[in-house]
Amino acid sequence: MITCSSSIFLDTSIFLTLFLHGFGCMTIPIHLFGAYCILFKTPPTMSSIKWNLLNCHFWISFVDVIISLLTTPYLLIPTLSGYPLGILKTLGVGTNEQVFFAMSTLGTLGVSMIHLFEARLLSFLDHRHWWRKVRVPWFVSHYVYGLVFITPVYLSAPDQQTAQKLILQQFSCIPDYIQVNSIFVFALDTTIPMITFIFSFCSLALEIFFSTVITKFVLDQQMTKNVSRNTMKMQRKFQRALYFQVIIPFAVITVPATYLGSSIVFGYHFQYLNNISVIFVSFHGILSTIAMLSAHAPFREYTLSLFNVRIVRKTEAGSFARVGNLVHAGPTS
Repeated sequence: MITCSSSIFLDTSIFLTLFLHGFGCMTIPIHLFGAYCILFKTPPTMSSIKWNLLNCHFWISFVDVIISLLTTPYLLIPTLSGYPLGILKTLGVGTNEQVFFAMSTLGTLGVSMIHLFEARLLSFLDHRHWWRKVRVPWFVSHYVYGLVFITPVYLSAPDQQTAQKLILQQFSCIPDYIQVNSIFVFALDTTIPMITFIFSFCSLALEIFFSTVITKFVLDQQMTKNVSRNTMKMQRKFQRALYFQVIIPFAVITVPATYLGSSIVFGYHFQYLNNISVIFVSFHGILSTIAMLSAHAPFREYTLSLFNVRIVRKTEAGSFARVGNLVHAGPTS
């Protein structure tokens, strides 16, 4: 049973709307800057994944915009219900359609992450390798799945009048911060949504894991061939940068996802924590962009140069040369 208590500003939809809309507008220029760096500051050594990196960055940024500006979800956890507060609602788009749109975009983001790591692996495979013949249909099927994986949940949405009555029975009284007429119930039974999300998340995590393991195996094999130590060091740094770029947003999402999941299982309701959880999830995009700009040396150096920050690199030669606002090592002539 969900009880009423004295509400605070953090409970309200006004707080969530003001924060997410303001935050969303602030992040758009940073996402665009990230795209600019990928397009124009990607060095030849990263050319094999340039377009995959841009593809992944686009979907990460788009999911950010969807959460912050387009849908702005106000969740009434532990019930699987809520209502949107974003631009799409103003445009008259139905709530169920907004859920389908947002989840399809999230699914496509997951596939783009797999595609990014697969492109990294592909750069090490021989041109006659069997994987090159099957990868296109494999990815087509994955992108189709990413777009439609939420269909079972979408089609099983209950009759809203009946569902709203059942949901409201879980409240001992209706908190004054809830817009009762706007409530949309995604599901009364958590079985279908839980199976759908757990299967999709585990599939995504496993494919990224296996891609990284195989890539590491191939890199280790390269050590036995006629490859310079500097080249291998650069390749390993590049691989770690990709890990960092993906792990940071995943780690951020884990915290609110754990809270929301436990709230559903144990049936407790703290609306301000629901709102903060949504805000945490909205951070994933901007943190991913910052991680990308920080982890990849060409992007990091260009970004710091805009702030007149000097970077010094030491090499065995011990000599330094200045290029613009950067100071970096170079052999003496």
